Amino acid sequence: MSTDRYLPVPWDFREMLDEAIREGRRGRIHYFSHVSDAGASGEVKADPSGAGESAASTAGNRTAAGISATSASVGIGQSEGCIRELKREASGEYLFTDSRDKIRLDTIITLFGKPGPAFNDYESYGNACMACRDDDE
Repeated sequence: MSTDRYLPVPWDFREMLDEAIREGRRGRIHYFSHVSDAGASGEVKADPSGAGESAASTAGNRTAAGISATSASVGIGQSEGCIRELKREASGEYLFTDSRDKIRLDTIITLFGKPGPAFNDYESYGNACMACRDDDE
């Protein structure tokens, strides 16, 4: 998953988001949490004004275990609550939860237990052989 290039999400996923907002559905959202030196992130902590700040500046708040704000890395983040709104920004489309989390749509692995746009990327990690090594090593 690239942290700087937004990938459009399928329309059926957008319809699922709209329905969840309309019904006020609550649940868990799992997503790829990206943190780099520049602060690019799949998750951004929103301030009350809705402007938000990068997860790099809030490294202790709701970021996946083992993510360092000083090196590019990918982890799994989790948010729980109700989707408050969807917003389009220059860097992509984001959802905001009532727990003040900001999550880029193309990084969502599961939304309330249903597969999201990044589910196949997540599943491919599980299907990769972790014990395989290059013969050159």
